[in-house]
Amino acid sequence: MRFDGGTVASDWGTVAVRDPSVIAATDPRIARAQAIYAEGVRAANEHRDAETLQKFKDAYAIYPGPNILAAIGREKQVLGQDLEAIRDLRAALRDPLLNPDNAGRLKAQIAEAEGKLGRLQISGPDGAHIIVDEHEQTLPLREPIDVARGPFRVKATFAGKTKELSGDAKPGVVTPVALAFDAAGAEVTPPPEEPRPTGTIWKPLTFVFGGATLVTGVLALYFNAKSHSAADRSTALRNEHAGSNCQVGALPSFCGDIAAEDSDTRSAASASKGMWIGAGVLLALTGVSGALWATSKSSQPRAATALIPMAGPSTAGASLRISF
Repeated sequence: MRFDGGTVASDWGTVAVRDPSVIAATDPRIARAQAIYAEGVRAANEHRDAETLQKFKDAYAIYPGPNILAAIGREKQVLGQDLEAIRDLRAALRDPLLNPDNAGRLKAQIAEAEGKLGRLQISGPDGAHIIVDEHEQTLPLREPIDVARGPFRVKATFAGKTKELSGDAKPGVVTPVALAFDAAGAEVTPPPEEPRPTGTIWKPLTFVFGGATLVTGVLALYFNAKSHSAADRSTALRNEHAGSNCQVGALPSFCGDIAAEDSDTRSAASASKGMWIGAGVLLALTGVSGALWATSKSSQPRAATALIPMAGPSTAGASLRISF
């Protein structure tokens, strides 16, 4: 963004005439400031932006007019100092001594900067003192406060009480922040950032352990019944072939059947025992998990105040509310 020197340099006389405390023909400040400003214009056209900004600041220190302030704001934009730039540009635009020819350009510069910055629309009781990123103001605000995109911090003081609020500013978005104090100004501690409730961990574990206990118990009953059934069949075979010897010589075929049933009896009994032990362990885990679930629910803090997200037609989709 380059300067030709005409926008501001040509309106020195206009500013002087509008300012009743300055006589254009005799005020020595005008000539000195104009000369330094012209040096800044030459530096800008040679892309020596840091030097340009310093020259404009020097000129403004001599003659603090809104048109030089507008040039300072524009040069800060060139240097990427958007937050400082937009504050200078807004201040220049509000000044009735601004050259009307500069107003349209300033509005365009402000619109460009707004797309890179966040804005906070802070409301609360009249007289509340607020500090936003070291920028102090008193409510009610004339317009939203410009802030850098990303994290911001609002410190509010009212009725002798001081509170702080943090948030995240989105570029190009106006975020409403409502400061609600109780009538007496009594101190209420704002809620800390709530940790993720541990109850959400123990609740599903309780159901998992409980379900596993039930399934394991059913399997234990199944293998217990299978063990008894195999034992009954083995006993029936022995009774049917009473007096036969399955220990020596050529073994009859029913001896193999008895041996198979005995093996099934032992395997099923062993499985049933293991299932009963597992069911007992799972039952104990279910009890512990259920107790932790109940404890975690009852220990969750219930804050008296809250940071409440709001949405509406005038909130650009997001806002913050803090109560005191």
